[in-house]
Amino acid sequence: MHPRSKYWHLIDFVIMRRSDLRDVKITRAMRGANYWTDQRLIRSQLSMRVRPPSSMKQPCKRLNTNALLTEEVRGNFQCTLNHQLKELSKPLEGPPDATTLTAKWESITDTILSTAKSTLGVMRKRYQDWFDANRKEIHVILHEKNSAYKAHIQHPKSAAHYQRWIRIRSQVQHHLSKMRNSWWMTMAQEIQEHANNNNNIRAFYEALKSVFGPIRRSFCHVKDSCGTLLIKERDGILSR
Repeated sequence: MHPRSKYWHLIDFVIMRRSDLRDVKITRAMRGANYWTDQRLIRSQLSMRVRPPSSMKQPCKRLNTNALLTEEVRGNFQCTLNHQLKELSKPLEGPPDATTLTAKWESITDTILSTAKSTLGVMRKRYQDWFDANRKEIHVILHEKNSAYKAHIQHPKSAAHYQRWIRIRSQVQHHLSKMRNSWWMTMAQEIQEHANNNNNIRAFYEALKSVFGPIRRSFCHVKDSCGTLLIKERDGILSR
């Protein structure tokens, strides 16, 4: 209600998609609602359908095969695998059939996979980042900055707490910038070493992908010459 003219104005709405209008049963203003305001309560009855959760399959984790380049890890994997396979080397009882051979093969593959996971581990993250590489050190300096800011908030009139927070904030910003530049310099030197070694081109491209990530090629939708039809196909976009 307008305070001077005392006229009522419609300012509250229930916003729905046009495709969901069929789910709205009734929407009305509750004139008899007793509360201290000049607005009226809007009530809308909807027929909502909750979609059941979709079963998402967990992505398969890749084994850390790069660990086999280390002689110690490779020897440990071979010894452990040989010990596990000796227990499965018992001869089959009776003539072999399809069921028996399938069970034997599944036990061998499960043993090899479980041994590789326990010895080599899985790939944690393929793509690298300067923040994740220095996570522990960053956590310490950010905790100190947050503690200084909390002390400043609790004592807003204290000049000492304020100056301490400003000083620590500047130091943290400078330290993070130095840490980021140092990480990029290290990665650039590593990539340059791979580029200089012509026999290791694969490691060069893997180092590039680990820093910049995969190349994502996508096409932007365009309109036709009349401006009415939206072209989504790759050939149509190129010809346009």
